[in-house]
Amino acid sequence: MKLLIIALRNLNRQKKRSFLLGGAIAFGILIVTVINGFTGSFILNVSENFSNILAGHIFVQGIEKTQDGETVEIIRDDSVLLDAVSQLDIPYRYIARRSEFRGTLFFQGESVAQSIVGAEWSEESLLRERLVLVKGSIDNIISDPKGIILSDKIAELLKVEIGDRINIRLTTVWGQQNVGEFNLAGVSYDPGLLGALSAYANLCFVNELLDLGCNEYMTFGILLENLSMIDTYAGPLYARLDESLDMFERQAEEDEGNPIMAMFEQADEEEWSGTRYRLYTLNDVLSEADQIVVILNTVGLVILLILFFIIMVGITNTFRMIMIERIKEIGTMRALGM
Repeated sequence: MKLLIIALRNLNRQKKRSFLLGGAIAFGILIVTVINGFTGSFILNVSENFSNILAGHIFVQGIEKTQDGETVEIIRDDSVLLDAVSQLDIPYRYIARRSEFRGTLFFQGESVAQSIVGAEWSEESLLRERLVLVKGSIDNIISDPKGIILSDKIAELLKVEIGDRINIRLTTVWGQQNVGEFNLAGVSYDPGLLGALSAYANLCFVNELLDLGCNEYMTFGILLENLSMIDTYAGPLYARLDESLDMFERQAEEDEGNPIMAMFEQADEEEWSGTRYRLYTLNDVLSEADQIVVILNTVGLVILLILFFIIMVGITNTFRMIMIERIKEIGTMRALGM
């Protein structure tokens, strides 16, 4: 207690300096807390949004090479994939099977380019929960094979209402031009960033437009129970699939550039035949976002170090001032034998 009392008395001798140092320490902690909180919530929210949009955390795509040397994204049989997931006992919420294309929507002279995602509505419970509809209902698209859900901004551009028929022009997976017709089943709320990225339709009808079979699809997605499980199960799953399937190599983390783009370019750069499979994760997709987080955390660390240096200089000067002020007092006490 005596040491504590002496320390408090010394601080009390330099009230202004003590308050300034306390304020500097509090400000430094505030800055670091705000930056870490921002970066943590940023990557968490972006990851959650992308996992909802892409319907998964770990993805497998089948790449088939045609006789003409062209590549087609298609999974015809997923029994090996399901067996691997079962054998590794991967904890997942559900398996998502999706096909996607980018086409042009037309309605009464208006047109807009839009990505159309085909989903299994009976399986994707999270998509049904997260998709906020301002018009129409999920039941409309489940009951209507040609139903489609557009964002409110896209619906406003096309000036469509529930029940309207919308024409679509697209290119099939085999490179042929095709046209089709959707019925507007619902209009979803557009939250802004990434809100109007995709429209949603039924997987079987999207496959029909792409000239695929109803039981075929493009992407096999595994929605895990937790984001933190991605790296834990991605490696073992790749190793298990590599035993029975022809897999593209996963890009090393230290490779320069965008790893997900380098991974997608493998199909064009490497020589192979038949069907090969590609495994990638949500972390690969968000690698550039992770780099932003690293930069922000580094900036926060630099700011913290600068503030700590200033604080240490201030503490040193404060105690030097305390000692200078007490030279006579200390000298007298020493002369008395203390």
